[in-house]
Amino acid sequence: MLAVPPVGVPTFIQGMLRGIKGWLTCRSGDPDGGLALLREGLEELGSSTLTEVIAPRIGMLLVPVAEAILVAKASSAATPQETAAFAGRAATILGAHDRLRPTTPSPLERLELAEAEQALRALIGDAAYDAAYAEGDGLSAMETIALMRAED
Repeated sequence: MLAVPPVGVPTFIQGMLRGIKGWLTCRSGDPDGGLALLREGLEELGSSTLTEVIAPRIGMLLVPVAEAILVAKASSAATPQETAAFAGRAATILGAHDRLRPTTPSPLERLELAEAEQALRALIGDAAYDAAYAEGDGLSAMETIALMRAED
């Protein structure tokens, strides 16, 4: 990402690109750096003058990014409590996403989300996954985005 974005690039585009860079950073073996970039991207997304219109839709498009990062964080957590916290948060976000997503997921997105669900179930068990997933059903798009940005 450029230190100073080119003139005329909307902040919501910068935020989406920074979130995707977070996913790539995580996939390269740095889930902490990936989560920091995702948070920055969501912050930029929220600072757009079009936040009320743009943020809910683009935020939902970044859920698979957040899922990948949170699954990686849960898988590499130092304690069982950290594993449960990251995995539970990911399951809640997934529950919200399944209800709120603005588009039909692509085949690749469906595959990645199914793999995330499988990994989360393996990490915290079916009952804990189902309970956390159900919590997401009542969240709004902005509450889901806030959960993606939440500090550890």
